[in-house]
Amino acid sequence: MASTRRQLPPQIKKIEVLDRTTGKTVVRYRLAASAGINAETGKRQQVLRHYATEKAARTALAEITDAATKGTFVPRRTNTVREVCENYIAGRHKLRATSKAKLEYDLQPLIERYGDEPVQRLTKAHIDELVADLLAGGTKTGKGRTRRPWGGVAVNKFTQTVTMVLADAQRQGIVARNVAEHVDPVAVGHRSVDTYTEAEVQTLLASAAGDRLAHAWELALCGLRRGEIAGLRWADVDLEGRTLSIANNRVDAGGMAVENDPKSATAGSAHVGTEGGEGPPGDRTARAGVPTAGRGSTSCATRRACRTTHRCCHGIGRTRSRRPGCARSSCMLPGTLLPLIRTCKASRWR
Repeated sequence: MASTRRQLPPQIKKIEVLDRTTGKTVVRYRLAASAGINAETGKRQQVLRHYATEKAARTALAEITDAATKGTFVPRRTNTVREVCENYIAGRHKLRATSKAKLEYDLQPLIERYGDEPVQRLTKAHIDELVADLLAGGTKTGKGRTRRPWGGVAVNKFTQTVTMVLADAQRQGIVARNVAEHVDPVAVGHRSVDTYTEAEVQTLLASAAGDRLAHAWELALCGLRRGEIAGLRWADVDLEGRTLSIANNRVDAGGMAVENDPKSATAGSAHVGTEGGEGPPGDRTARAGVPTAGRGSTSCATRRACRTTHRCCHGIGRTRSRRPGCARSSCMLPGTLLPLIRTCKASRWR
């Protein structure tokens, strides 16, 4: 019994076209279907595409019709991966400068590899390949440098950031689906948090006693974050009450020092230590409630330069950001034979 051929729907038409590669005439199926109302222009939009097989054309017609009915149809766009990422970063108005710099850092691998590609062509396989390369190391930065292998936490953060970017693009109707939301996270091993013993703390303070920024180490061991130490101002120090008001945070964002409110909403006044006191008349290096071992290590020129501003400054009186303190610690710790670990839960002097 001869099989009966199904009639093509009115939206699909069988045509013959010239294949530019082979120069031969081939059969194609032209699809012309209504995709509903364009949300941006308010006008009706029509889809015109060509497929190699009838089955592919019928499948596309069913998908377009269903999406148009639900109002989720996404037309083809030329938005690139770079453009979508940059617009997403620019739209995060509530982010601090440091968080925005971290967001840019997390998206750099994606932009460097697929930045000029249309975002609608981005697939899950692209993200999986990039995840594997970041774990293995050896990828190139925009400046031509070679990246070291990323850890599981950093790679998972990268995947989460890409997922947020594509989710935002999906809400705007730029992409039809979020290809990153189904990328499997990388396994992360459990890491215990090391702390100094009381004897190691005394060793560290003794080693830092002669340093000009000994008080910064003492404050770090009291639980202050690096940004809170770098942002500490004379106006926040009460020598008589031996208290510090944690009211400012100074961090490094994109190579520039940025000041804003403390990271914790509950930051406020805190007593630090029980020793110390007022220094000699006119000596503003006395610190509220910290051991006297480091007192007097700040030069007179520095004290005059930052008399009314920040407590932690360079030798020439310029306000210090948190990054130099990290580099300074790597020079001080080797002589103490102490391990390089966190000084508090949210501060790492590295």
